[in-house]
Amino acid sequence: MFKTVMERRLAVMVGLLALPAVYGAYALSASAVAADTVKTQVVQDTSKFSQIKPDVLAMIEKGEADFLAKDPQRLGDSITEDFTWYRVMPEGPKLAVQGRENTVKMLSQFFTDTPAGYQSKVYRLAMVGNILVQVEVDKYDSKTEGKVEKTSLEIYEFRDGRRFREWRFAPTATPFDK
Repeated sequence: MFKTVMERRLAVMVGLLALPAVYGAYALSASAVAADTVKTQVVQDTSKFSQIKPDVLAMIEKGEADFLAKDPQRLGDSITEDFTWYRVMPEGPKLAVQGRENTVKMLSQFFTDTPAGYQSKVYRLAMVGNILVQVEVDKYDSKTEGKVEKTSLEIYEFRDGRRFREWRFAPTATPFDK
């Protein structure tokens, strides 16, 4: 079913990340039937995972400041030499870029060709060990599509004070998006 070990690992990771949401949806639907008898393992207080140590937060924010400054060289310093970035689309994971040098080249091109009106908002969800989970909402003006808004789930893995791997999950439209 999966062509590579990485695809299998990503599929397992996605499944594990989805379990709380799936179970929570089940628990919520069950609670509508028997609200006083159903117990759930979903915890409303997420502060344990939303609090990021100051030194770790400074490391994360340095990379974000370098991105906002559109400085690919400085941003390159915030990633490991063997950095990899995957885009996970409906058809499966795809390697977007690998290695610091290639990432700096890609960022140089992105900053040169940044679409008009580009802006991004980031919603940090959790930090679990060395893994940061956040939602990113990008908005820009496209010559072919007009005003575009894209939302993605971002997972960053850090090693030795630098970003090591990144996964961008692009959700598909669902009946709940209205």
